[in-house]
Amino acid sequence: MQQLLKNNSILVIAIAQCFGTSLWFAGNAVIEQLIPNSAASDISIITNLTLAGFITGTLVFAATGLSDRFKANRVFAVASLIGAAGNLLMLGADSMVQLALLRFVIGLCLAGIYPVGMKLAVVWNPQNASLALGWLVGMLVLGTALPHGLQALAGGFNAGITLWSVSALAITGAILVFAIGLPEGYQVNVQTFNLNAFKAFKNLRFRAAALGYFGHMWELYAFWALVPLLISTLNVDSVSLLSFVVIAIGTLGCIVGGYKSVSKGQMSQRSSFKVARVSLLVSGACCLIFPTMVSIANVEYSGYLGLLILLVWGATVVSDSPMFSALSSNNVSKENLASALSLQNSIGFSISMVTIFITMEYWQVAEHWITLVLLPGPILGFIALGKGFKTDHESI
Repeated sequence: MQQLLKNNSILVIAIAQCFGTSLWFAGNAVIEQLIPNSAASDISIITNLTLAGFITGTLVFAATGLSDRFKANRVFAVASLIGAAGNLLMLGADSMVQLALLRFVIGLCLAGIYPVGMKLAVVWNPQNASLALGWLVGMLVLGTALPHGLQALAGGFNAGITLWSVSALAITGAILVFAIGLPEGYQVNVQTFNLNAFKAFKNLRFRAAALGYFGHMWELYAFWALVPLLISTLNVDSVSLLSFVVIAIGTLGCIVGGYKSVSKGQMSQRSSFKVARVSLLVSGACCLIFPTMVSIANVEYSGYLGLLILLVWGATVVSDSPMFSALSSNNVSKENLASALSLQNSIGFSISMVTIFITMEYWQVAEHWITLVLLPGPILGFIALGKGFKTDHESI
């Protein structure tokens, strides 16, 4: 059985990542059942507390090198199991304070799932890092969307079914990753304290990929948090189901982008660069087109047009994410890979907290026009990425 899992390492790790990251938006999907009369500001609180936990966790991982010093598959498994337990405890939360604290703990656990899962994908598939990460981030996107889908299947009224299902998925992911083990010859880093993650920014291309990623993160999680609210402006039914579809379509974007980044059977930095810039360009255009369309379109057709734009946006807003991770991975030493990616994630998610706060705080005032707040992210990411990779492009 273990050999079968190893022979299909990309698929196994991707499925485990999907199951583990289903913890991410579980609170958002059921907040109306757990906290009646919740508002956009409450969504902002639990989303940002999850991100705060994730940021804290990634900083700890980056500074201590825990995910490099210990076997990555075990770190992933333990984090998934603790996250599953914290997710179930939300059923007993009877206040925003308790719910927020649990979301913070779950965020800590996600720091042991998402970047560590990326490391596992790269060490198992070093020659095709962008393709592996395309599948991995695609499954993360599907995992992010799953709670909305589960809530839609539960009729939108049963938080228990949704949370039990998410926890069961996270436990299954832990079992899969623990069972797959690590490639032969894999060595842990025995350093007790690791500052090399911070030194990675001295590399021009790592820095360019990271800055592009930071622009991407200004947009991504705020968009995901906004999706149910944006859909609600279109006067359509089944908001939970449509939210699942709009977020989940990013899975396809990531996988297609991963294949587009492969040239002659191997990862191409030039192709990854191109995929990332096209994604930033299209998603940035959606930031502007969506609110304009909602304002001027005929009411009869605005729902269809709005959904079409959101689907394009959902596919491209995240299709650059695996490209950034692959480009960063390709320009940092492998013994510090997880720590450097954890640091990059930590900074990126800190940026996301800012846009989530702004968009949720001013949603009632600006409504669909709030998407313009997201526009600077893809613009600046597009510029930053070009400065590091477009110069001396022949060597990319």
